[in-house]
Amino acid sequence: MKEDFLVALSSLNNKNIRYMMLHVANAYIVWINNFVLKGNRIFFSDDEILDVDQPRAIFNEVDHIMNQFCLLLSQIVVQPVKVIHSPVLARMS
Repeated sequence: MKEDFLVALSSLNNKNIRYMMLHVANAYIVWINNFVLKGNRIFFSDDEILDVDQPRAIFNEVDHIMNQFCLLLSQIVVQPVKVIHSPVLARMS
């Protein structure tokens, strides 16, 4: 299984599973943690992940980030979105 973790796959643009898992985790970190929650977590790099068990710890951290995000979202008062009618958009439809 460890060998499969690092094999470049043509269906993943010649990236490996480790790369793709880190890409997904880093996307949550940058958009949810660093942007929305105003955190400052640095990205994970390929060099940090040496075996197939380490991504589990990384995704536990991502789960924690998403729990914080969901808690924040649940506390925001939801207001209706005001629809703006645009003459440009009306012509396009």
